[in-house]
Amino acid sequence: RKEEQTPTDVTIQYDEILLSSLLEQPNSEYYVLVTKEDDDYAGVYSVYTSKYQSKENKLRLYTANLSNGFNSSYVAEESNTNTAKIEELKLKDSTLLKISNKKIVAAYEGSTKIIEHLKSISK
Repeated sequence: RKEEQTPTDVTIQYDEILLSSLLEQPNSEYYVLVTKEDDDYAGVYSVYTSKYQSKENKLRLYTANLSNGFNSSYVAEESNTNTAKIEELKLKDSTLLKISNKKIVAAYEGSTKIIEHLKSISK
């Protein structure tokens, strides 16, 4: 007989999504931090996203992994974030995307721009 386990409060800070569902999240406005597995700045993003997550009245923050096989069709030599069609989305590097009403309204590509924006929204 198994002992009953007491549920503990577990906070899941990040919800990982696939890029195919990027524009299909339930919130009208949110961020998606898309990273590559070999990104040297992943730890830095984590510090700022944790800070951001602790704020009140924040937008939801999802993550996506470019190295995930299901996301491989979105990896390209040249990025294309200026599209309303998810099939045309292409990312070269780690990118922070802001989604509003099922459209990409801002893209911060590369570690410098991602960190700058995360810093600004974490204050």
